[in-house]
Amino acid sequence: MQQIVAAPPPPGFARSRAPALTTERLHLRPLYDSDAEAIARALSDPQVARWMTNVPFPYTLEDARQFLSLERGSSTWKVWAICPGAGALAGVIGLEDEFGYWLGRDHWGRGYMSEAARAVVDWHFRHPGAEPLISGHFEGNNRSGRVLRKLGFSYYGRPVAKETRSFGTVTLHRMLLAPEQWHALNPVHLRSKRLLLRPLWPDDAAALARIGGDPAVAPMMLSMSVPWPETEARKWIEGGRWRGTPQFRFAIEDTEGRLIGSVGLAQGATLHYMLSADVAGQGYATEAVRTLLAWVFSRFGLAEIVADHFDDNPASGRVLSKLGFRVSGSGTGTSRARLEPAPNTLYRLSRDDFAGSTP
Repeated sequence: MQQIVAAPPPPGFARSRAPALTTERLHLRPLYDSDAEAIARALSDPQVARWMTNVPFPYTLEDARQFLSLERGSSTWKVWAICPGAGALAGVIGLEDEFGYWLGRDHWGRGYMSEAARAVVDWHFRHPGAEPLISGHFEGNNRSGRVLRKLGFSYYGRPVAKETRSFGTVTLHRMLLAPEQWHALNPVHLRSKRLLLRPLWPDDAAALARIGGDPAVAPMMLSMSVPWPETEARKWIEGGRWRGTPQFRFAIEDTEGRLIGSVGLAQGATLHYMLSADVAGQGYATEAVRTLLAWVFSRFGLAEIVADHFDDNPASGRVLSKLGFRVSGSGTGTSRARLEPAPNTLYRLSRDDFAGSTP
């Protein structure tokens, strides 16, 4: 799934804050006034309308036009038309107070709703600070329940009675998906020519403790000791668990799946990385950091990233300089593996400087 630039909208475009999205088989685009007939035709089917709370039935063309007018005037709705390929509207999916969707019966049984829902949920949780998504399904709507469960939604509370506009009182099963659950189920994988960057997991603690507790590595880091206990490494991993924000710690794996280091961002968009001493001098640090920076600047829209290194670690300075970092000052830093503070050099990297350094 990726974000795309939509073609110029036709007259009567119902403006939405939702960007166009594309999946393997679907185009999710803003709603147009010209979608009214397709919406009315789909929602005039009682097998579709019966699973919706606020849909009038019978559903008319005028009802569809009123819906589009409301959508156009809303500053909070994020609504997409679900279109197979470049075809006509097959359904609608959206976010407001809750996550909801419907699909015309002609398009059932093809996996379209799962595909569209995954794209929208992924788009939602890509934003740092994204709130949990609330949804649910009526008793008997097993298709919708399967869609939500596949995404990671879980039931919460007790089923409640819900009054629908046209089909009486039904039983609603409420469901919720929290950001941390989504990110745990859909981890980031960043690949370069020789490396994989991914979230650190608790079972990485033993390998990470060996790397960070090495006398050649620990003095260059803030919180490592020699040795570095596995229990502390596990806490360190948890402290940098991937939550969809620009504060995280990722593992660095080589082509054999071996953990050889870590890289990530701390508070204040501060870069940090470490590499196993037995793979030093092979360009892995530069490759890992370059891969991470390209993704970070794209995903989070940061204006700049800062970094530093102890002055007795010139190899780290060479890595930073290769990637476009510029010296911004000097100071002193501390490490648990050092007896006293030591001089360090401070760096900054702007988005433009990084773009200029990319080969």
